[in-house]
Amino acid sequence: MRLEKLKPYGIDFLFDAILTLRTPEECYAFFDDLCTINELKAFGQRLMVAKMLRDGETYAAIEAKTGASTATISRVKRSLHFGNDGYALVFERLEQAGKLPPAGAAFGDGREEAAAADPLQPPGSKAPAARAGKAAGRGADAAALAAEVRDEEAPDEARVRRAAAPGLPSEA
Repeated sequence: MRLEKLKPYGIDFLFDAILTLRTPEECYAFFDDLCTINELKAFGQRLMVAKMLRDGETYAAIEAKTGASTATISRVKRSLHFGNDGYALVFERLEQAGKLPPAGAAFGDGREEAAAADPLQPPGSKAPAARAGKAAGRGADAAALAAEVRDEEAPDEARVRRAAAPGLPSEA
C-alpha cells in the first residue's frame, strides 16, 4: 500500500499520538484502548518474525516459535527486502539502545508466562492491566472476558454462537 493513501485516515494524527508515549506502561494503556488483543499480538508477532528472518532463521523454526503462518512470514520477508526499511531502522535503534535481543534469543525473558496469565500486563508491572481491572470491577469471570474478546474480533460470529447456544446471554 502506498503511504500517501493513508493520509486521509488520520494516520499522521495516530503517529503523533504514538510519539507522545514515554514508557512501556503508557504504551500498554494506549494500545489496550486503541487495538484489540489480537491486533496487538499480530503487531508483536510480525516484529518477532522480522527479527528472526533478519537473524537467518528458517520458516519452519519461525512458525514453530511464533505460531505465524507461512503467508505472514512471507509478507514480512517481502517487507524486509522490498519495503521502506522501517524494520531495519527500528532494529538499528533498538540495537543502539541495547534492547535488541541477540540472534536465537527467546523473546520476552519470561514474558510468555506473564502474557499467558494476562496478555496486557506490562512486563515487570505489579498493577493489573486495564482490561483485567475493568473486568474485575464488573465482577466478570474469565469466561466473560474471553467472550468479550471474541465479540471484539468477530461480532457476527459471536451473535450466531449466542443464538445457537442456549444459556448464553443474547444481545439486546
